[in-house]
Amino acid sequence: MILNPTNKAASLLKLIAKGLIPYGAYSLLKSYKSPKYNDLLNSYHKNQKIPFSPGYQEAKLEFIQSTLSSKELFSFFVHQILLPEGFGAFFDERVVEYPWIFANLTYNQNSKLLDVGPALNYKFCIDRLLNSKLNQEITMLSLTPDARCFYHNKVSYVLGDVRSLPFINNYFEQITCISTIEHVGMNNQRYGATVEHNPEDYIVALLEMKRVLKKSGTLLITVPFGTYEDFGWFQQFDETMVNRIVEAFVPTEHSITYYKYTDKGWNLCSSDLCSSIKYNTHRSNDPLFYTSNSVCAGAVACIKLIK
Repeated sequence: MILNPTNKAASLLKLIAKGLIPYGAYSLLKSYKSPKYNDLLNSYHKNQKIPFSPGYQEAKLEFIQSTLSSKELFSFFVHQILLPEGFGAFFDERVVEYPWIFANLTYNQNSKLLDVGPALNYKFCIDRLLNSKLNQEITMLSLTPDARCFYHNKVSYVLGDVRSLPFINNYFEQITCISTIEHVGMNNQRYGATVEHNPEDYIVALLEMKRVLKKSGTLLITVPFGTYEDFGWFQQFDETMVNRIVEAFVPTEHSITYYKYTDKGWNLCSSDLCSSIKYNTHRSNDPLFYTSNSVCAGAVACIKLIK
């Protein structure tokens, strides 16, 4: 396919919208991204890669996509081995959560996936989920409408509360819940929802997800981990709360993987070595600050539960 320089950007956007550009081709198309997008990326890199500065979100998504498309990097998550030194430095916990999620998903004919959050509502995620061409059904659950919508890829969108799911029992083969359950029962006004303070409701949400999960189905959950902290709009989970998730779910099988942020980036860690970590709410324009401090969560617990 040859694109005229004057219309290549518009043509690519149409192809992407129709889902005709396969996952993994993004690196070949960087030169075709909008000037604004590239300006943001350039601004981020020129400004010493300061988290939450202009271009940070774009650079983070690029990093996640490059990790997923690299067989070598992705294999570190598949086999749960130590990450290369410097992995994900100056980025928040999403750079380990997304690869862990995709490393633990399975792709079967006519399978049904529910994403609670929904953190997978990005084109690169949809591309990867549908790349297997196994006629998978994807449903996104959120409290309020999301500006991004991929209904043309046959993705379904449902507005609802995870504590009261509008689905029949034993419906989904897989459920993902990326850094969402810590917000359940908390002040979600910033997301267009109500103000409340019911920190124990994460168990209610957990049992609802179990209800709609098929027997032998998989629930994948990630949460910020360390010492317990209540920030009003979310809570950081400690080891007691993570254990409660496992005990309440009563899985046939389960595993918990921990990742911790250090001055050498993100890497695997044991629970006892990250159990005292506090969530970082401080923002700084000094890049040196983030060599010794995490961007947001200093550690995450990645929980895999089989019903």
